[in-house]
Amino acid sequence: MTRDPRPARRGKARLRKGMTTGGACSLVIGACMEEIAAHQACVRDKDDAECVHRMRVGVRRLRAALSTFRRALPQARLPFEGGLRWLQDLLGSARDWDVFRETEIDPLAHDGAADLRPVAHATAAARKAAYQRLRAALRSQRYEKLLADIVRWRGTLAGGTGPLRKPIRRHASAELRRRAKKVRKRGRRIDELEDLQLHRLRIRAKKLRYTAEFFRSLFPAKRVDRLTGRLRKVQRALGTVTDARKAIQLAGELRAQSRSRSANGLARGEGLVEGWATAQKQAHRAKAERQRQKFAQTADRWP
Repeated sequence: MTRDPRPARRGKARLRKGMTTGGACSLVIGACMEEIAAHQACVRDKDDAECVHRMRVGVRRLRAALSTFRRALPQARLPFEGGLRWLQDLLGSARDWDVFRETEIDPLAHDGAADLRPVAHATAAARKAAYQRLRAALRSQRYEKLLADIVRWRGTLAGGTGPLRKPIRRHASAELRRRAKKVRKRGRRIDELEDLQLHRLRIRAKKLRYTAEFFRSLFPAKRVDRLTGRLRKVQRALGTVTDARKAIQLAGELRAQSRSRSANGLARGEGLVEGWATAQKQAHRAKAERQRQKFAQTADRWP
């Protein structure tokens, strides 16, 4: 039977140099909302890891957009941002188990590791529970209110005053320079950073990439694409380190939550996961440093 096609990728806004910052913010927020809406039915009604991933990216891009325009907004913190964090956490929990299965369980299972079977069974149960919580949330009044609140707030942006009336290109240039400087500064001694610090560096790199993508139409496309391409490679290397750290944490959670009769089997599987994940972390730390150096060469030339 042919599978239903997944929704196409959405969420791009083409800005014009003559736009106000408020008008640009409204377009970017609308594009992010469109990306979320394009995948919510698939997440709610199907067991599809890719749809969960794409909807999660939509929420993360929306939160990144709020951060990108924060300095122009009249409110330091918006009332619906707690709801966005709630939604991202639910999507993140489901996505974590998908990644754990794909990057830890599947590679080791191919080697015929019998000790991994208790971990695989426990992972399936944890993943199912995370998906059930997520689907219940998407059917809740809290979720509907969250979307309505964002839509209402977005309607106020184009007619905003103060910094929202200023030209978008000036705001965009300042944000890109500020965020690139932060990534360069935090990543200078990447070999000395702890895992959690590397995770924070990855978040900063991701926010910078999203910001560059939001503003792509305002600058020479080749320059933006070179910057985002380098950032994507930094993210990919740092993402493997982050996924490995998270895998060790999730394996420990499975054993902690298990019944006593299965604890020994989960402990052996946890040891396999930890060994594999530690090797992945070490291998990709060096790769992250190489990619960071290439990114810095590009970012240093940003106006």
